[in-house]
Amino acid sequence: IFYGSVATLNGQGRPLSVVFAFLSGAFFISPAAGYVLSDRLRCCAGVPLRGVWLGLVAGYSVTSTLVFIAVLRSDWPALARAAISRNRPAAEVGPAVCGAQGGRWNGERGFGE
Repeated sequence: IFYGSVATLNGQGRPLSVVFAFLSGAFFISPAAGYVLSDRLRCCAGVPLRGVWLGLVAGYSVTSTLVFIAVLRSDWPALARAAISRNRPAAEVGPAVCGAQGGRWNGERGFGE
C-alpha cells in the first residue's frame, strides 16, 4: 500500500503530500515514540532496542496511513483534466523542443521522423 500510494501521488504531481507524511511519521513520531518506549517507559522486558523498533513501526505506520489517505482524497476528475491539459498534441502547444516528439536529429532540418 505504501509504495503504491507514494507512486500514485508522485504520478499525480503531488509530492508535497509525501513530504508531509514523511516529516510527520518518520522524523517526528518515530524518534519520539522510540525514545519514550525505550528510555522512559522501559517497555519490552527491559530491551531498549525493542522500544526503538516499536517506535519505528509506529512512525512508519503513520507515514503509510497519511500517504494512503492523501490518495483516497484525490480529486481524480480534476487530476485527469490537468493531465490532459499538460499533454496536448504538439500542434496545439507549439514546436517541439529538443526532440520532445520522439524524432531523430536530421542535421540542418532539425528533429524529424
